[in-house]
Amino acid sequence: EFSTLRPRGAYVSGAGAYTSGPLSFMDIYDKMCFTVSSAGGRRGAQMGTFDVAHPDAREFIRVKREDGRLRQFNLSLLITDAFMQAVAADADWPLLFPVHIKEQDEVVLDDPAQVIWREWPTHENYVTRADGLVACKIYGHVRARHLWDMIMVSTYDYAEPGFILIDRVNEMNNNWWCETIRATNP
Repeated sequence: EFSTLRPRGAYVSGAGAYTSGPLSFMDIYDKMCFTVSSAGGRRGAQMGTFDVAHPDAREFIRVKREDGRLRQFNLSLLITDAFMQAVAADADWPLLFPVHIKEQDEVVLDDPAQVIWREWPTHENYVTRADGLVACKIYGHVRARHLWDMIMVSTYDYAEPGFILIDRVNEMNNNWWCETIRATNP
């Protein structure tokens, strides 16, 4: 699950630099997987999942259009019920990422135009409320139906990304009380 990595261009205060984004890390995993063979000489396969609300979601959808890129990966978007409702309503969809505790003075946490509070797979080093929701900075908006159309065209033309109805998966998870599923086996 690569959408827990900061979006491309996000500032890393501890390093004094800007991130290259999650797709560059996926490139590293892809090359490593290509280099290491499985038993019988078969190359490895990896599953790369990505939250549909991540600021780099559009790049994730288009990444396999680049010749030779991420060939050892099966790619799928984590599609939420909220996204599907936004598609049906042809609403704007926020692209967001958690606010690091060192960055909390850079946003107004109670301004819904800047921050959305939502569930997130990890809370460590992120601004978190008492109810467990994480403050997520809004990086921009896209029409949900436009993003859906991008997914469908890419899936039809390039066979990826797939999509995982992640809220449904977790509703049906027998271990709901101790885990949250964010990826599957490729």
